[in-house]
Amino acid sequence: MEIKTITPFKSKDEVFVKVSGNFSKLLVVKINADFEVSSRMFERKKLPKTTKPLLKIKWNDLPHAK
Repeated sequence: MEIKTITPFKSKDEVFVKVSGNFSKLLVVKINADFEVSSRMFERKKLPKTTKPLLKIKWNDLPHAK
């Protein structure tokens, strides 16, 4: 599992993931200015395909929990 965080100190709600990394799921944890925590999990096989070494993932592009 790959875990990435979005903190209130970041200017954008996005993370960068190494495509060459060895993981089956991506967990993105978002902490807002009030220190409330949200998270979204995504399967690697559902990530967009790219030839670049880093993939940019935006918080709003991640699926909500069902």
